[in-house]
Amino acid sequence: MNWFLACLRRSVAAMANPRLFKAVVSSTNRPHVPRLSWPQCEVRDEEIVISSYPFAYSSVFPGNVRIPVTRLTAIFHSISDAAFVLDGKEIIFLQKELKPALEAFAERHHIPSPPIQEVWSDLAEPYIDQPYTSEQEAKDFQSLAERGFEAKEVRTLRRRIANTMVAATFFTFEWVLYTTQDVLRAFALMSPKEFTDELYWEMMEVALRPYRKVDPEAAPRMRRLKGFWDTAWSELHLVPPPGLYARVAGRYLEPHRSYHTLRHLEECFASYEAAKALCANPGEVLLALWFHDVVYRPKAHDNEQASARWARKILSDAGASSEVSARVHELILATKHDATPASADARVLVDIDLSVANVPPPGSS
Repeated sequence: MNWFLACLRRSVAAMANPRLFKAVVSSTNRPHVPRLSWPQCEVRDEEIVISSYPFAYSSVFPGNVRIPVTRLTAIFHSISDAAFVLDGKEIIFLQKELKPALEAFAERHHIPSPPIQEVWSDLAEPYIDQPYTSEQEAKDFQSLAERGFEAKEVRTLRRRIANTMVAATFFTFEWVLYTTQDVLRAFALMSPKEFTDELYWEMMEVALRPYRKVDPEAAPRMRRLKGFWDTAWSELHLVPPPGLYARVAGRYLEPHRSYHTLRHLEECFASYEAAKALCANPGEVLLALWFHDVVYRPKAHDNEQASARWARKILSDAGASSEVSARVHELILATKHDATPASADARVLVDIDLSVANVPPPGSS
C-alpha cells in the first residue's frame, strides 16, 4: 500500500507539470530526462581546483576556477556529498569520492567543520519513497526549529519544492534520501524555468542559515588551539586518530551552543597554562579539558557522562592504558560539579572550568 501511494503521489506531481506529463504518456518505459553533469574538482595542498561545475548561477560556474584555502569558511556537512562553504555564502560540491581528501584538507588547514544536519534533506524528506509518519514530521520540525526555521516557513518551503521533488522521485526512484545537491539538480532538470538566480541563492541562504551562528573567529581559534591538542597527545605518548581534531573542535561549533564553545575552551587553556605545574598528569588534564564539553545537548542531564564515555573509547582505540583511560574518564565526570573533586588533577580541572564561568568550586565557603 505504501508503495502504491508513493507511485500515485509521484504521478499526481508529474501531471501537475505539463512537460513531465507529456514525457510520461509518450513513452512505454521510464521517460528520458535531460542529464546534468557532476562537479569535476581536485583537492590540492593549498587550493581546490574546480575544472567544471554544473549549476548555473553559482559563482564558480562553469568551472576553471582555483579556490585558495583562505576562501573556505567551513566544511559543509552533507549526508553523502563532499562540500564546503565558500566565502560564507555558498556551498560548493565536489565529487563524492573526494570526501576523505576534503576532510584531510580541513584538518590540515584547521577549517571549521561544525556537525550541522542538512536543512534541505529534512525539507525534502516527505517526497522520498518512504512512509512519512507524524512522528517523523514532529522530529523534523523540532530539528529545523533548532536550526532557525519556524513551522510556518518550513511548510512554505515544502510547498515550493513539492511538485519538483515528487516528480524527481518519479523519474529517479530515489528510495533513501535527498541531499542539498539533489534538490538543486532536481530543479535544474525537472523545473528549469523555476531554477533561477533568485532560487539558487535562496537555496544557499536556507542551507547555510545554521552556519551563520558558527563562531566567525572559528578558523583562527582552531589554529591557536591546535597546539594544546598536540601537547595533550604528546604528553600521553599517543597518536590521535586522523581527523579527530576537526571532529572534536567541530562539536564546540554546534549552533545550539552559547557557552560551551571554542571560546570557552580558549579561556580554559589560558587558565591551564597558569595551573599546569600543579598537575600530576598534565596531559590527562589537558585532554580532559578538550573532551569535558564535547557532548552538549540542551536540557540533557548526562552530557558529562556521554563526553567521558567518548573520551574513554577514543583513548582506548588510540592504545592508552586502561589506567589512563579511566583517570581521564573520572576527570571529565568531575566537571558535573556535584561533589568535591577526589584528586589533585580533578581539583585543577574543576577550578579551571568554574573559574572561567566565575562559579565557586564545590566545598568552598
